[in-house]
Amino acid sequence: MQLGINLSGAAYGLLTTTASVDYFASKGFSTIRLPLDWEQVQPTLNGALDPDFLAQVHQFVSYAESQGMHVILDLHNYGSYNGDLVGSASVPVSAFADLWGKLAGAFATDANVSFGLMNEPQVPTASAWLPAVNSAIQAIRDSGATTQQVLVSGTYWDGGSSWTQTDNASVIGKPGAVVDPSNNVAFEVHQYLDDTSGQNSWVVSESIGVERLTDITEWARQTGAKLYLGEFGVADNATSLVAMTNMLNFVSQNSDVWEGASYWAAGTGWHDYMYSVEPNLGILDMPQMSVLENFTSTNVVPKVLSDGTVELDTFVSGRSGASIKDVLDANGDLLSRTLYNADGSISRSVKVDAAGNFDLSLYANNSDHPTSLEVYSSAYALEARTSFNDDGSKTVVTYGAHEWDVVKTENYTKDGALASTSEVNADGSHQTANYVDGHISTVEQYDASWKFISRSTYDASGKLEQVQSTDEAGQSTIAHYSSDGKQVATSELYDANWKLISSTSYDANGVIAKVQTNLEDGSHRVDTYAANGSYVSESTTYDAAWSVVSKSMQTADGSRTIETFAAGSAVMVKSENYDSDWHLQSRTTYDSHGNISEVLTELKDGSHQVAAYAAAGAAGPSSITTYDASWQITARSQLDSSGRVSAIDHINADGTHTVQSFAAGSTVTTQSESYDGSWNLISRTTYDSHGNVSEVLTELKDGTHQVAAYAAGAASPSSITTYTASWQITSREQLDSSGHANVIDHVSADGTHTIETVAASTASTASTASTANTVTGASSAPSAPGVALAHDTGSGSNHLTSDGLITYTPTASGDTLHFRLDNGTVSSSAPVLATDGSADGQHTITVYETNATGLNSATTSLAFTLDTHHATTTAGSATAGQTSTTGTGANGSVSGTSQSGGTTGTGTSGVGSGTTAAAPSAPGVALTHDTGSGSNHTTSDGLITYTPAASGDTLHFRLDNGTVSSNAPALATDGSADGQHTITVYETNAAGLTSVDTSLVFTLDTHHATSGLHVA
Repeated sequence: MQLGINLSGAAYGLLTTTASVDYFASKGFSTIRLPLDWEQVQPTLNGALDPDFLAQVHQFVSYAESQGMHVILDLHNYGSYNGDLVGSASVPVSAFADLWGKLAGAFATDANVSFGLMNEPQVPTASAWLPAVNSAIQAIRDSGATTQQVLVSGTYWDGGSSWTQTDNASVIGKPGAVVDPSNNVAFEVHQYLDDTSGQNSWVVSESIGVERLTDITEWARQTGAKLYLGEFGVADNATSLVAMTNMLNFVSQNSDVWEGASYWAAGTGWHDYMYSVEPNLGILDMPQMSVLENFTSTNVVPKVLSDGTVELDTFVSGRSGASIKDVLDANGDLLSRTLYNADGSISRSVKVDAAGNFDLSLYANNSDHPTSLEVYSSAYALEARTSFNDDGSKTVVTYGAHEWDVVKTENYTKDGALASTSEVNADGSHQTANYVDGHISTVEQYDASWKFISRSTYDASGKLEQVQSTDEAGQSTIAHYSSDGKQVATSELYDANWKLISSTSYDANGVIAKVQTNLEDGSHRVDTYAANGSYVSESTTYDAAWSVVSKSMQTADGSRTIETFAAGSAVMVKSENYDSDWHLQSRTTYDSHGNISEVLTELKDGSHQVAAYAAAGAAGPSSITTYDASWQITARSQLDSSGRVSAIDHINADGTHTVQSFAAGSTVTTQSESYDGSWNLISRTTYDSHGNVSEVLTELKDGTHQVAAYAAGAASPSSITTYTASWQITSREQLDSSGHANVIDHVSADGTHTIETVAASTASTASTASTANTVTGASSAPSAPGVALAHDTGSGSNHLTSDGLITYTPTASGDTLHFRLDNGTVSSSAPVLATDGSADGQHTITVYETNATGLNSATTSLAFTLDTHHATTTAGSATAGQTSTTGTGANGSVSGTSQSGGTTGTGTSGVGSGTTAAAPSAPGVALTHDTGSGSNHTTSDGLITYTPAASGDTLHFRLDNGTVSSNAPALATDGSADGQHTITVYETNAAGLTSVDTSLVFTLDTHHATSGLHVA
């Protein structure tokens, strides 16, 4: 008989595989009933057929034909489309005919195709179903499909046992009722052996199949109808198998009526279905096959092999070679099976080991070697699959409990070398590895969600080069290894946006050596470690431009040195030394040029010592001040340029001072002074070059002064002079070598003297002579000189000049003026300032006067600003027509007469009195957009708002002390000009008079968004 198989799957959107076709063809099945879903074939009613799905069906039909199999295209829709029955208003008979006209037309030239009009139509009556049948048949024939058979099903679930009990037989089966111009029609019925539903594993009886098909068989014989058993199936229990055997024998014995039968079911997705005969692994028989294969056109030929095994060759009618080759052991257990295609090529083969595990080889495209090799457990669980590529390479996949549970994947080159691996760990994480020439090149780690964890890279010899890892916060670390692949050489840490956070270097032993850290504010820190990596030996901080900010150095004993540098430069500002407990040991402070200006030393007894360096770049301090633990001064030492102490101020516990002075370049004391707590002199002792006392000044409590003079090396004074509080001499005493006074000169208030001679042998005095005379005192010191700007061109009296001319009070006859500019050297020549702009800025002039006797006046100082771009303004009482400035002076004062268009007037020493034409007002200047907080003068666009100049006036601009220009400066906003700037503006009128400057200090920061605030 013609035995077929229902390969279900297409009706559920999934076409069955060609492997099923191979298996059933090798078993001698002649027909495949292929269920199709109307909605999938024709997505829109009366519309075009789906081209992609139609192409799949065509491909399937062609393959079945190549294996010698017939295909029934079964419309498996139970008489409806999208839930609406054929013949309803929604799905008219014409729509049903439309579908079959188009589908049959697509397969009109495929001789191995038959058309099954509808699976188990649920149209209420046979009378209602018959018009649809005839319309569809006519559409099929009209499409050009005139040779293929059409299978017509009945209603009421299309049961064979109910065919004669309903109007199926009397209406649809009535001779001539079904009209086919090609007269090639058969009636398809279904028959299950349980309660007819086909949903149970039991059967009614072993003879129930014969009983249920007897009436329809007789009916067909009487009417001349042809029958096709489109569906039947049983479970694999013994009774069911006997019942199916009996029914198939009946169908086979009545082949004049029955054209064939198709078992339900096999195909993709039916492995757990109780009636399924889809073979395990696509090659191993299900129990029901032991019955079904007896009704196919096969012949089995046994052959005993030399090793005692038995080979069973299955032959199918129409093939020259075996379709199946089985090898059994002595006990009849399967050792291997090979399936062959119709052309004799291998389709697939399986080997069974002693434990019941299976090695399945799959072939394609008439290849003589497998395209894949699959390993299954005895329970048919897939354990591994090896896929062979055309170029000779292969992929090996290892599975867990399920086929979708991939545990490991291995890829090999055509030479058999491992190329890559991918593994799933017990916790669900993943690891992939790649190989080159047999050596590992990369290893990657991922978590269970395939989120990246790490990547290791190796060189050509398999040595580790680099490891990249990412933590939970999204930060990434890249570690670079030494040439031997064993030790980390350097590593970098990046944030989630791949901005570098830090980089670390290691020594040859893998011990940390240096760490560079980029801080959030844009600054940087570089930490250098000791040789054993146990502590940071040096830590340097840099600003965003990589200018050093500070440096901390630590020694093995834990002591530290911290250096601080000026912003934006490498000039040191401060250096501090600490012990291991962070107690300050010393602090050195530097000036703006990096020269030492002060050194603080913390002494072991808790006292403090501060050394000050006065001269820039001096090798040694100019003074050293000592403090006790509570920072009370105990001593001050002055040092000369060679570092020797020139003077020491000892501060006693009661607040008094003892000041000791030394000869230049030696330790010989030249002077010792005592002061009370208010710095009132108590006494002064002067020493000669050999350290001997030469003079002692004593300040007495009544305000008088006493000066004792000593001969060279003498232990006692040779004379004592007493003075009044105003330093008028009141007496002079001459003393002998024993310290006794022998002559006293008493000086009276009127200048007369009384000379008293004292006997050497007694301590008392006796006047032996008296002489009176008058002595003229020394001349007095001169008065302090006056000093002023010749032209103060600023507003009010702000000491601003554009020409640098200074007026000094003339000296008294015979006196001399002495000048000092900006704490420079003293000169008897008045300083002259350049007016080309090179000397512009703030200056200080200091002046004092010396008379003919060498006495000096007090000093007079003048602080002023030279700004040569201002025009000099003059003053005086004026009339229209001219300005006249007249004056006389000395030492640089102005003298003479000048004229210019405007007004006239007179003045003295270059400073007039009266009125002149007014200079312009100072212009206003402000940020257009202050984008900082409050009013902190920060802008993101650099736009400046200026008060407009008066008619005929001109604004002049200077940026950051650059050249003056009449064009307002423009700042770049690409970030290159970011930082602090100063804009200086002044206004000049048509008469050449200039306003005072207006300056604005601000910061340009282009990464801030403009606030939109406008400052007018």
